[in-house]
Amino acid sequence: MTIVFARGTTERGNVGTVVGPPLLDAVKQLSNGLDVNMQGVDYPADVRGFMQGGDPQGSARMMGKTPKNRAGIIKALAADCPNTGIIISGYSQGAQLMHNAADQLDPASASHITAAVAFGDPLNGQGVTGVDTSRVLVICHDRDNICEGGAQIRQAHLTYGQDVSKAASFIMQAAAAGQGAGQGGVEAPGAGAAAGAN
Repeated sequence: MTIVFARGTTERGNVGTVVGPPLLDAVKQLSNGLDVNMQGVDYPADVRGFMQGGDPQGSARMMGKTPKNRAGIIKALAADCPNTGIIISGYSQGAQLMHNAADQLDPASASHITAAVAFGDPLNGQGVTGVDTSRVLVICHDRDNICEGGAQIRQAHLTYGQDVSKAASFIMQAAAAGQGAGQGGVEAPGAGAAAGAN
């Protein structure tokens, strides 16, 4: 299973710090030894991108095309590792990227997405294109202005790390259901394809 994760605005590193690393740890704890990897999305994660509705180049990298016309993360995983369950996820602006990527993804690649999980979603209330609502989890805290369509960062927006256990349970349930339905679900140990969180 590979979690394609987009970090939030101003977060450092490939997968940030608030949600990315603890989410990976939480999923691994429930995986019964199965391979679980996380691939971050390389993008500036700046305020300008947030105000644009999610950095356009970051959205393209997550989806399936890059400025140099190389396959982006989701499309490459779907093509190269068809038996790997793909989880798409994002925090704050990263959730915008998740929505944007799904909007642009071709149906064949989208069919490999096992679940979509958004934290502090600026597009709260909108579906994720190509992903059934039963496989979408949006976690928004009360009084989080970002989830209300605003641009104010309040304390409620900075505490989504506390929700990773709930998200991990949802991901594993979706993966098990996907496997039973013949979709990309959980793989046997040693069958993973993407790099771990970095």
